[in-house]
Amino acid sequence: MWLTLIELILGEELIEQLIITAAYNEPTAANSGHLLHLNDLVPYGLVTNLFRQKILQIFYYKYHKQYDFLRAEAKPDESDNEVDASGSRFAVSHDSLHRFISFRRVYVVAGVVFNFVTSFAVLLFGDLTLALLTSLAIEGLRRLARL
Repeated sequence: MWLTLIELILGEELIEQLIITAAYNEPTAANSGHLLHLNDLVPYGLVTNLFRQKILQIFYYKYHKQYDFLRAEAKPDESDNEVDASGSRFAVSHDSLHRFISFRRVYVVAGVVFNFVTSFAVLLFGDLTLALLTSLAIEGLRRLARL
C-alpha cells in the first residue's frame, strides 16, 4: 500500500526521469536507454531523498517486474525473499516508451481526483473558503514533492 501511495505522489516525476535516461543509448544496446544502477535513476530532490528506499522498491518491483519498463543487464540476486539489485544496472526498454504517456496521465488524474474529492468533502462539511484553502494546500504539497 505504501509503495502505491508513494508511486501516485511521485510517479509523474519518476516517469519523467526514466524518459530522460531513455534518450541516451548505450553503444551496445540500441533498443534501450542508458544503463544505470537503480540508485542513479532516482531523481535528486528533498522529498525523493526521504523516500529513496521506497522509490528503489518501486523501480524494481513495479517498473521492472510488474510493468516491464526497466530491463536488467544481469539478473539481480533474489535469494531469501530479499532483492539485492546493487550490482545490476537497468535501462528503459524503448519498446515500453509508448506506455509512459498512459502512466503519466494516470498519475495526473489521480492527483486531480484526490484534490477534487478532498475539496468537495471540505465544502460539504465546511465553507467555500476552507475548501479553497484545502485545494491550495494540496496543490502546494504536490509541488513541494517535486523539490
